[in-house]
Amino acid sequence: MENILYPDCALEHVFRPDGTLFASCYSPSQQTNKEYLPLENIILRHNTSDAANQLLIFPLATTDLIRLPEWLAAQPEINLANIRFAINYDQLNTHADWLQSVSDRLSFWLYDFAPPGSHWSKVESVPLSGVVFSEAFFRENYTLFTFPFLLERLRQEGKEVLVRAAELPLLPDDWPGLHLTGWQPQTGTEDLLHS
Repeated sequence: MENILYPDCALEHVFRPDGTLFASCYSPSQQTNKEYLPLENIILRHNTSDAANQLLIFPLATTDLIRLPEWLAAQPEINLANIRFAINYDQLNTHADWLQSVSDRLSFWLYDFAPPGSHWSKVESVPLSGVVFSEAFFRENYTLFTFPFLLERLRQEGKEVLVRAAELPLLPDDWPGLHLTGWQPQTGTEDLLHS
């Protein structure tokens, strides 16, 4: 879905189980096929828009992640309270020390939770504020005995726990037992982030 704040980007909304909109996630539009999103423009426009009280999820390509420290140093006054930066496991694994060092100012959501070969200690080492499961990962794991315990632990740590899927993978009445806090209808490619 195109958006009015920055037309070169697609926008995916994020909903609570009751259908309440609580966040929006930017990604390059399928028409432009861009991997780079204009961080400055989107965040500055968001902070002055009617949606400024909603969360804005901003996927960081590795090139964005690498230039983020420089950009932050040049923008010390920018309001990041409602901004969440989406990263993937490869980025978390490679930049864990830096992510830890800025966690007092920035909030990160992990978007490709536990790909094969992941090290749980790395995931735990970065103070994430959200975890978003892909539809494939969710469908493969949600019936496993241990899965609700994992989600419960994430919720006890104060993390948002969401599923990003083309269709809602279960009824909203089933969400509380799994400790899910939201659903992001997937309108773009399955891989939101580009390494």
